Amino acid sequence: SRHTVASKPLFGSPRRSTMHRSMSDCTTFRSAGAGPVLGMRSSQAAQVLQSPVALESARRRKRTGPRGHAEVRALRQDVMRLRASLLQDEWERDGLVRRIADLEVELRHTDHEIRSLGMALAAAHSEDGVRKTKTLNSARELLEGMLQVERGS
Repeated sequence: SRHTVASKPLFGSPRRSTMHRSMSDCTTFRSAGAGPVLGMRSSQAAQVLQSPVALESARRRKRTGPRGHAEVRALRQDVMRLRASLLQDEWERDGLVRRIADLEVELRHTDHEIRSLGMALAAAHSEDGVRKTKTLNSARELLEGMLQVERGS
């Protein structure tokens, strides 16, 4: 929509580019009292002032009486409720993040314990295997000794 009207600038001489507009061009709407438009170029300000949101808020400002005030009060309460809900959600999210971090630490500890138990179990198995091998070797030697005695006699 910005690029459709490119024939000449609304303010200033046509030779000046839009990048080098003077400060007076940028503050045209200051006297009009349009708060969010302050400091914008006049063409942007006109677009902002003609936007549906701006027109609706202007219509609401014109409407006086208890109904308009009640609507404003209801909107303020909605905003407060939404802020409280957002804070509650952020608080819950932070709690969940902390709980996840605690669980990760716990998981690391458990993983370490499992590894050390596995190594201890492997060591016990190997010790047990060594003991069994020694027992088997000594039994074999004993049997071989007995066989030699029997053969010798």
